[in-house]
Amino acid sequence: MSKQFLFFSALATTLAVFLSCSVLVNPAESVTFTLPEWPPESDADWPPLSGWEIRYRSGKSSGSFTLAPAGGTAQSFILELAGSSPCTVTAQPVTRHGGTDSCFFHAAGCIYPEDNSITWETGFPAAVCMQLYTAAESSAEETADYLADFNWQKLINTLGEKAAAGSICYDPWKLDKDAVCSAIASRKFSAALLSMKNCITVETSRLAAAASKRTETGETAVPLFLPQYIPSYGRQKDSGLAVVKTGAVNSYLYSIEEIAVITCSSDRDMTLEISAVPLYTGKQ
Repeated sequence: MSKQFLFFSALATTLAVFLSCSVLVNPAESVTFTLPEWPPESDADWPPLSGWEIRYRSGKSSGSFTLAPAGGTAQSFILELAGSSPCTVTAQPVTRHGGTDSCFFHAAGCIYPEDNSITWETGFPAAVCMQLYTAAESSAEETADYLADFNWQKLINTLGEKAAAGSICYDPWKLDKDAVCSAIASRKFSAALLSMKNCITVETSRLAAAASKRTETGETAVPLFLPQYIPSYGRQKDSGLAVVKTGAVNSYLYSIEEIAVITCSSDRDMTLEISAVPLYTGKQ
């Protein structure tokens, strides 16, 4: 057997192994993502949907686009993804409020490959992952390692457990998102960061009474008081309690075209003002 034959045979074997490893380490795939239904609940006057603002980000892919509503049918879209880093996807509902559009409600989301179903419950973890990617881009920091190593599914499961066991309407958007991001980036994350702090519950009937004193229209209609975090609605409806964070601005949809802005330092020191919904001005 000639030396030339052995050389080319070895070269061919090496190339085959290299190409095979490249496919395994950096695969390209088409992934279908499904959006949550709108309206999210059938027993509330949710505003109509104008569309979805979609954002996605992974180690090698990123982008944003909008989707028009599909007339009440389940919607999905396909992304072409490559690389081993997690892909975070957020879906912001853009809703119609009279003659204006607004991004009042918190986004749904998912983190692939943990899941490809976009849910309201995973919106916060997806937003955390998105913020980490964005921060790393602005500082030229390498994120692939700690984002790929972090146990996103455990974070999602822990949030679900706290929602199921909590005595109040658990809302992850009332957590300190910057602290969660910093802990993940420094590999010092603790589940203690997922405990709701500085939050109180207020009877929705009390909020309705406070809101009626501040309106000048004389309306007697029952306020909607729809929360920004969609899953909070069910528990709020059943318990008659709304969660308010002290020292922060809390917003609830008061009517289709108005929000109730609540601030408080304690249960006894609370203010409520009625304001127009914030306008949607483009990419959020």
